[in-house]
Amino acid sequence: MTASPLTRSLSSLNKVGEVMTRSLASLGLETVEDLLNYFPRRYDDFSQLAPIAKLQPGLVSVRAQVEHISKRTSFKHRRMAITEAIISDNTGSLKLTWFNAPWVAQQLQVDKWYFFLGDLKFAANRYGIVQAVFEPADASTKAGRILSVYSESATHKISSTFLRQLVDQVITVADQIPDDLPDWLLQQHNLMTKAQAVRELHQPTTNLQLESARKRMAFAELFLHLAAGISIKQDLATEPGVAIVFNEDLAKKFVSQLPFKLTNDQRSVCWQIVSDLSQPKPMNR
Repeated sequence: MTASPLTRSLSSLNKVGEVMTRSLASLGLETVEDLLNYFPRRYDDFSQLAPIAKLQPGLVSVRAQVEHISKRTSFKHRRMAITEAIISDNTGSLKLTWFNAPWVAQQLQVDKWYFFLGDLKFAANRYGIVQAVFEPADASTKAGRILSVYSESATHKISSTFLRQLVDQVITVADQIPDDLPDWLLQQHNLMTKAQAVRELHQPTTNLQLESARKRMAFAELFLHLAAGISIKQDLATEPGVAIVFNEDLAKKFVSQLPFKLTNDQRSVCWQIVSDLSQPKPMNR
């Protein structure tokens, strides 16, 4: 019998040697199926570019030119390295700040154009972005895309970029993932297949499709949880139980000795429990 591509070892992929195989295993990633089930923790959205003058607070992406770069050390914060840059386009300018990232000053070049992504906030009487993600505009692999950001491992040198490269090699195998929901249920609730959802979660085509994929996976998780509960309840219903006869006098004596008076809701619940105990089948509480 031919082995399923889903069970293929990640060691067979490009850029995965013996050391990286062990590193990936430390994250629970050993097979293609493991990788496809290793979903991103968030996304960097480079698909919605806007000029600086029209940026609104929140996650933004912009194509701009670097006008100025500076580095300094903050002695108030344990000698923290601070890198600052001013970027601009033909509509305005914006200040960017990076903390403890001295490498930024080496990667950015004055007068060169880049794509920047980050959280635009108003602070110190001006708008700016802290810890922006960026890449050269003339060699962009991110522009126009929604990029998956995974849980990484600095210790094992496993970055989101590397994980995206691995996913690129195996994403077509997602089509072989069996669905955990029946076709009639997918059609009834207008849901995508699990294979489609896995593709979209790793490589979103649009924000709308990404949201649909999230909705589909959440629906499946809830549905399967409820279905399991119903199955257990049905199994219990077929099991024999021991009926316990209700002793009304004993119950009244016990209640009369309580240092408080039962509320109507407490009495109602007690009666429901007593009724269940009197049935020749297991309780389901």
